[in-house]
Amino acid sequence: MKIFLDANVVANWILLKNKNVNNVSSPILKERFRQIGNSFELVQEILNWKEKIGMTSQLVLAEIFGVLHDDAINMKLFREAIPTASWHWVSIRGSKSLLEDEAAEIYYSVMQRFDELFSKIEIVEDEFNLEYISYFILNLGLKPADSVLLTTAIENRATHFATTDIRLIELVKKDKKFDIVVQNPKLILDSLKKYKKKSKR
Repeated sequence: MKIFLDANVVANWILLKNKNVNNVSSPILKERFRQIGNSFELVQEILNWKEKIGMTSQLVLAEIFGVLHDDAINMKLFREAIPTASWHWVSIRGSKSLLEDEAAEIYYSVMQRFDELFSKIEIVEDEFNLEYISYFILNLGLKPADSVLLTTAIENRATHFATTDIRLIELVKKDKKFDIVVQNPKLILDSLKKYKKKSKR
């Protein structure tokens, strides 16, 4: 197995690495951390393998900061008791921004985890095969960035693409043109554990 990790999966791993979940008292936050726990478990499993079976790309590294920025803004809205249904309203979300020290905290929280993460996960060059990219955008309706990432995974012979993006999973699910499995971290973790058992026989 070779697993390409989307930015949301890596960002979730960083979030849980840097937070003490045991000290979280809010039931809503506990449930939130439980949901992103599958990303954490998948990345940890990949890091525990002797061989390098995980990969990601330079574009993912940039997107990680975007995911963590959005998470930080969500936490601001949560603490202000703003209803979740309005979190994506431009008038609400656009009024929130990170303070300089908050932005710096996110930057250093990412950088301190990179050595551990990329000791066992390969960073590959992003691939711009326009035949693939245009197919994903025009035929499947993928976003341009997702098209580049999926193309990069395919060109680097990944067997699985791990993401928490439900829309991406649903759009690619029925397509049989490419031999790659796009699933959530839980399902890929289950497949990885089965693969591990078979390889020990």
